[in-house]
Amino acid sequence: MQGDTMSRSNHSPRFIARGLLALAAAVGLAAGAGIMPASAAPPGDQDTGVARAVQSAAKAGGGKPAPSTTVAYVALGDSYTAGQGAGPYFDTTCYRSTTSSYPIFADTLNSRVDLKTNQACSGASTADIPAQLSALPTTVDPSTVGLVTLTVGGIDAGSNQVATACPNGTVTQTCSDLLTLTTAEQADLTTKLTGAYKAVKAKFPKAKVVAAGYPRFFTGIYLFSDFPRRLNASIDTLDAVIKSAAAANGVTFVDVRDEFNGHEIGSFSGQWINYGSTDPNEDFHPNASGYRYGYYQALVNDRVLP
Repeated sequence: MQGDTMSRSNHSPRFIARGLLALAAAVGLAAGAGIMPASAAPPGDQDTGVARAVQSAAKAGGGKPAPSTTVAYVALGDSYTAGQGAGPYFDTTCYRSTTSSYPIFADTLNSRVDLKTNQACSGASTADIPAQLSALPTTVDPSTVGLVTLTVGGIDAGSNQVATACPNGTVTQTCSDLLTLTTAEQADLTTKLTGAYKAVKAKFPKAKVVAAGYPRFFTGIYLFSDFPRRLNASIDTLDAVIKSAAAANGVTFVDVRDEFNGHEIGSFSGQWINYGSTDPNEDFHPNASGYRYGYYQALVNDRVLP
């Protein structure tokens, strides 16, 4: 079911990733600059091991129990639910991972979770959620779905504008304005999130709906620079808005920042966010370890899975 097609948002993942890549170079995030942690595995090395280990464990486990004891699961949203950053992919339109998105880990590692479809797509905003709901495969009966997870809100908050607003990682007034969500902007984002959450709950009346947040990008030495600190702070604000909107609409919020803590770009203890990938569209997205030990583990730790 993972290869289901759907229309992609107009927000290009290439623009976002490559723009941030240029900014990263400006603030010293180059592997050859002498400050990239030596312990940070090249993108894909430890990721492949994680995916293979999970697949082996699943095969050893003997598969799913009877359908009557499983919970039908649907995933929606943007690149962080699609699994961008942890290829290979069904296609490079939505960047849905074939092996290592957190919905796949939930389906593989939890015998009571039965992933029916992942409609998440790179670059999706809250405005794209209705289209994702309309694109559900005919084999999915919304009335029988018991769990829905989604990540959404980053594009709405302007993540696709950072490269233009903050040229070469310079915190200009325009950059500062973008990275600082005003009260009015937070209210507007809340309205958009509310619309998305209501649409999801209306489509799946019996489901537990879970909204996951976003991890911070930077840690360690990079926090001495203004731009990385401000970008991290903007993610904190974004997560706070998502948490508040979720609570107001009967949606469970899952904060992934604790799980990712110490594993951001610049970590010496295992980096779970890509930088310097062969495919630049993977940069600033979790790798397989990030989706497994960051996102999936947060779902486990917050006890939102059956």
